[in-house]
Amino acid sequence: MEQVGFTGLKLDTVVIRGTNEDELVDLIEYGKRVEAEVRFIEYMDVGGATQWSMDKVVSRADILGI
Repeated sequence: MEQVGFTGLKLDTVVIRGTNEDELVDLIEYGKRVEAEVRFIEYMDVGGATQWSMDKVVSRADILGI
């Protein structure tokens, strides 16, 4: 990315149980390869616009245990 002038790349991802929690290690490894900061965003209710439910939330403790 630095070749085209971008620095400080950040990869934001929302972790949703049953959807992508099995991809976290791969994402972190990718972030290391491209020297990007990987950030995990809490899956949250957005006023009923999604089919949010608490059982789909992956907590920080859950992520650290993966």
